[in-house]
Amino acid sequence: MKVSIITPSLNSRLWIRECVESVARQSVKDCEHLVIDGGSSDGTINELEELAREHPRLRWHSSVDRGQSDAMNLGFLASTGLIIGFLNSDDYLADNALTSVLEAFESNPKADIVVGNLIIINNEGATLLRSSIRMIDLLLYQSYKWPLNPSCYFYRRQVQHAVGSFPVDEHFVMDYWFLLHAFRDFRRVKIDKLLGYFRTHDHNKSRIENTIRSRLESRRREFLVERESLAWRLLWQFWNAVLASKLMMLRLLRYSKRSLTKI
Repeated sequence: MKVSIITPSLNSRLWIRECVESVARQSVKDCEHLVIDGGSSDGTINELEELAREHPRLRWHSSVDRGQSDAMNLGFLASTGLIIGFLNSDDYLADNALTSVLEAFESNPKADIVVGNLIIINNEGATLLRSSIRMIDLLLYQSYKWPLNPSCYFYRRQVQHAVGSFPVDEHFVMDYWFLLHAFRDFRRVKIDKLLGYFRTHDHNKSRIENTIRSRLESRRREFLVERESLAWRLLWQFWNAVLASKLMMLRLLRYSKRSLTKI
């Protein structure tokens, strides 16, 4: 099965080499890497030109686009693989990640999505995240058990066709929008393998915490009111009722303890 790795890029000179070389190191023979650049002005283009001479798997294109979602859509349209993966320009794949992914698809022929583990890198060090494929963990995004970064999940081409193009007006949580619909409608399998590295830094869009939280909540609400998501809306309402009951019990216990101390 051919694998297509798609990388949206804009002013990524500091990280693009590590990103591209992590794909070039993969032992999978049938693999292509497409970098869709949004018109970088920081030297990324020069770096891509040099990388393309070094790594024949790499194809790249640069022109002004409408943002990251637009670049992701363009990359998918240009790709030819049966297995799709997105890799942000400041992230990179683990060694032998694609081998693990293809083995998982071959071992689970009915699976549409393969999810693995992720290492988050920041100024304090590195943290291993064991991603979840449970829908409730995706809906409860604060738990940070869902696939936080696209470097740790891969899917069959038909999943993207069914879910549709990434919304070009969404510049922050397009991957969360995709996962909600993909998890709802397609079979997924979890493997205990490290697949990717997610680098956090001061230039991450995800560092804008209030904006990200607002967009996550907005996309979750939109998903839950869709007709096709009725079962998950009922589960969400039940879950909230359980949490509310637990909170009420805790308050009653605290009140009872305070009352007993006064006797």
